[in-house]
Amino acid sequence: VTRTINLLGGWDGSPSGDVVRDPEAFPSILDGEGQRRVVYIEGASIPTLDGLTIARGYANDASLGTGCGGGIYSDGAKPKITNNVITANVAFSGTVAFGLGGGICVLNAASSTISGNRISDNMANTGGPGRGGGIALVDSAVLIEGNLFEHNTAGMTRNSQGGGIYAYSSPATVRGNLLRDNRAAVDGWGSGGGLFTQFGEPTIEANTIVGNAAARAAVYCLQNAHITLINNVITDNTGGGVVTRGNTVAPLSGTLANNTIAHNGDLEVGLGPSGPFGYATLVLTNNLIVSHTTGLYANPGYTNTAVADHTLFCGNDTDPGGSVITRTNESTGVDPLFVDAAGGTDHLLLQSPA
Repeated sequence: VTRTINLLGGWDGSPSGDVVRDPEAFPSILDGEGQRRVVYIEGASIPTLDGLTIARGYANDASLGTGCGGGIYSDGAKPKITNNVITANVAFSGTVAFGLGGGICVLNAASSTISGNRISDNMANTGGPGRGGGIALVDSAVLIEGNLFEHNTAGMTRNSQGGGIYAYSSPATVRGNLLRDNRAAVDGWGSGGGLFTQFGEPTIEANTIVGNAAARAAVYCLQNAHITLINNVITDNTGGGVVTRGNTVAPLSGTLANNTIAHNGDLEVGLGPSGPFGYATLVLTNNLIVSHTTGLYANPGYTNTAVADHTLFCGNDTDPGGSVITRTNESTGVDPLFVDAAGGTDHLLLQSPA
């Protein structure tokens, strides 16, 4: 696709009568058959893909963008990808390089919208490390809104990143999505079971991030000039809730407000939590941090600083750990009154103290 056109699926195909468009009743399937990428987009175009099923793409042997975007690959365009089913696509199968974006890969987009899609069962690399099982963004300003990310995998090995979403140097807005049961790596390692972001200034808002798996956090933020996490529910993931990390060249700063972060294993929120890592500064306001080995940890000795105001800590073995954490107006050991925490419903009852 090199022009500004609309590719719309779901037509009933009737030769007469009223025009009927219903993608669920009349699926329009673009099938790569496990042999080829499904959609290639380039140039200064603003195409729309809406109501399609994009399945079984394979970009391992693509002549352009090899190993990137098994279902959809876009470079330099401003695509609008809405209301599609993007499933069972593979970007790459190899051990010597990263696969990038199993379902979708967007490069160099001044603006783009990815909304209302079901993005499931995609994989960035079936042979080695991968980045972005569902979506990968590089140098792109993208609105990712109202999508379901489910059962996507970044890669096979421990250096894989972003089971659902990978964003590199991209001022993305990730809003109102459900990221569920994605994983960074098949071997159980990797970073960012739900989402991984590096550089750029992303906004992560009003998402439900649940049941994702990685060795290092559901949400992993590395060397971002600034991250904004607000009004998210981050629960029942393995490997921790949120990890932030910078370095001397690219320190990280961030704002976390009004998030529920619960039942994510050893660590809820970490600033350079392991090894000689740090240079992260976080301001936390009105967050619930519940049921972890350590609720909030700043790695001492590596210029990590956290300011936590109006935090409700409950059920953590240790509420704060490490050093350089300023805490004000906190509640400790107070039941937040979830609707049904045992059943996986971490919404709050009306009488919650939070």
